Amino acid sequence: MHTQPVEVFAARQPIFDRQRRVAGYELLYRASERNRYEGGDPEVVSALSLERTLLGFGLRTLIGDRVAWINATRGLLVRGHWELLPPGSTVIELLETIEPDAEVIAACRRLRDAGYRIALDDYRHSDAMRPLLELAEWVKVDFRGQPRVERHILERDLRRRGHRLLAEKIETHEEHVEAMESGYELFQGFFFCRPEMMRMRDVAPNRIVFLRLLRAVNGTSLDLGLVEELVQQDVSLSMKLLRFLHSAANAWAAEVTSIRQALLILGERQIRRWVSLVAVFGLARGKPGELVVVALTRARFAEHLAALAGLEARSDDLFLAGLLSVADALTDQPLEAALEPLGLSAEVREALLVGAPPIGPVLRLVLAWELGAWDVVEKCLHEQALDESTVARAYADAVLWAEDRAQP
Repeated sequence: MHTQPVEVFAARQPIFDRQRRVAGYELLYRASERNRYEGGDPEVVSALSLERTLLGFGLRTLIGDRVAWINATRGLLVRGHWELLPPGSTVIELLETIEPDAEVIAACRRLRDAGYRIALDDYRHSDAMRPLLELAEWVKVDFRGQPRVERHILERDLRRRGHRLLAEKIETHEEHVEAMESGYELFQGFFFCRPEMMRMRDVAPNRIVFLRLLRAVNGTSLDLGLVEELVQQDVSLSMKLLRFLHSAANAWAAEVTSIRQALLILGERQIRRWVSLVAVFGLARGKPGELVVVALTRARFAEHLAALAGLEARSDDLFLAGLLSVADALTDQPLEAALEPLGLSAEVREALLVGAPPIGPVLRLVLAWELGAWDVVEKCLHEQALDESTVARAYADAVLWAEDRAQP
């Protein structure tokens, strides 16, 4: 069964140029119809905002032909999720809380080299921020965040360095006049308007569809036919795909006549990114996020063990078995009922339900290792002639792999 439609929200605050024309929009996350930020883990908020921008409302719906200013956390930067956005109409706004370590600086260089513009939010001079300042085109200055004398010194120094300035938190006519006279190019604040609320009704596809989509794109070769079949069966997924196609870095302006055409236009890499984004969030909807990490860890671990146990030809089956080992928890059904609509092979199905060989014993090791049931682990290692240290490395790799993909 599909879940009931839910109302989702976003906000956009216009950014004006010197002629008071709208030059862009800062896109803001909203958890409810209350038009204000209500807190939360910044990484989660950033990921949800990106998901709603690309898959929910669609970027073009939110910004039209203007520029999107996207708030970026450390996670969005280093995991490269900005690649989902079109460089020509995106400014990546680095939050003031980001620590400019080597990984962040490297990500910002890649971002700039790819054609994106970088803005620093609520900037104040510090030695630590120098590397990011050198990579930024825009600097946002909080007009109310520091004494006027200090702000004037900052403005002069930034202009001398060639940076373009945006005055934020402009709330009065006098502040706007002062910012104009100080050479600011862009302006943002309640003097112009408050963030505009956007809302829509969203329908999440069946979690089983998400599981099958993940499997279709995580194999060595992409199963394009299966992806097409799954997307065509669900109007919500079809709409999300088309929104993504027109929002992604390779935004497509021509008419799209079929789901297959949309997938072919995106290409393998973007399909994998789209599925990972939509499926991970779909699986986690209403569920503890850790459950998704567990599913992906088991899948990757089982896939690694296939080669170690002499079952290379069954690696895809083992990945699928690991992924579906939490299908009961994700779908709120008994495991047998959760597996019923998937059309699984008898071997995968029996491995999951009763631990039948040849896949079942490997899956048993996966679950025992996760639980720390070392007596069972020892027995499994002996039966399958596996080296404990090699299996431990495979598990560590699986955990890192899963956590990276479970972070939207």
